[in-house]
Amino acid sequence: KECAKTYGAKNCFYLTSGSTTGVFIAMSAIRNRTDEIIVARSSHKSVYAAARTLGFKVRYIPSSFDKNGIPLPVTEKDVETALEQYPSAGACVITSPNYFGMTADAKSISALVKKRGKILFVDEAHGAHLGLCKKFHESARTLGADIVVNSLHKTLPSLTQTALLSVC
Repeated sequence: KECAKTYGAKNCFYLTSGSTTGVFIAMSAIRNRTDEIIVARSSHKSVYAAARTLGFKVRYIPSSFDKNGIPLPVTEKDVETALEQYPSAGACVITSPNYFGMTADAKSISALVKKRGKILFVDEAHGAHLGLCKKFHESARTLGADIVVNSLHKTLPSLTQTALLSVC
């Protein structure tokens, strides 16, 4: 309860085997509502493993890269295009921040996904610090995401493999 209060989520659950466990749990909950999902192509391999294990029909948002070949976060336009291409998809999975610390516009993406009646799951593994200080971006938890997974051990002081699943 204290963790949910701190992070501004409805419920928080501590995980002891990293955010991969949270990805599988979140995607299992989503699978109970839909069998088709939209996934950012630059997602962590745990998203692909969960999608395959759970039997999802995966529809991809292609990756974009900067001039140095670094993958960029998905944009609202990327998500909108995917939602138009795959209207029967019941959820959208994005990673923010990405492995290079760049964040997606979770607020706009969330509004778009909710407007279409879909679920937004954000793999925020590298963003457990987000929203805890005014110097950082806000977390997807408070920007409208439905489910968020964080790896506390990556950006905060915690024991190895400590993660958090937030239901927002």
